[in-house]
Amino acid sequence: MTQPYFNEERINNLTTNYNWELVRLSNGGYHLRQKDKHYMKTVDFDLPDKVANKILSACVLHCPQCGEPVDQLHEGYCEECCNQNQAELDRFNAEYDHWNRMDDERREEAIRRGYT
Repeated sequence: MTQPYFNEERINNLTTNYNWELVRLSNGGYHLRQKDKHYMKTVDFDLPDKVANKILSACVLHCPQCGEPVDQLHEGYCEECCNQNQAELDRFNAEYDHWNRMDDERREEAIRRGYT
């Protein structure tokens, strides 16, 4: 793993004041994960367990969409917001697929119905 310029103070600052979370990996290492609606960056590094446990116990996760505190994020959001986002995406994809299956005549009819 790489060992960038992350020390306990910097990690505390990122997890407390910015939208980063410390994640324990299955191989015993850690990574910092930056969460954003359109971008996610991770940084892998080694960290003593004592320091990681201290930081992890101080971290309170909040859903970036609704702001509620949560124990665990699902794809960067609380479970309810994640499910709502997935339902919205599924609805959009179904409408998109339906539109693409229409021939030109049916599209024109749909457009005319939308204007009335």
